[in-house]
Amino acid sequence: MVEYVDKLHEHFIDPVIVENCRYRMTQIPGYSSQMKESSIRDYTFPEGRKWTTCKK
Repeated sequence: MVEYVDKLHEHFIDPVIVENCRYRMTQIPGYSSQMKESSIRDYTFPEGRKWTTCKK
């Protein structure tokens, strides 16, 4: 079983690509799990920008 969430691809350096219901191999060796520094900085809990600017 494989899980794929299309809405999160913008946070990864080399995101997974699905074409015709099949995974396409990445251009970089590995698991496509390295996140962009900006996403880590913005979404780190509790000091990330997305957490500190949300309305309570």
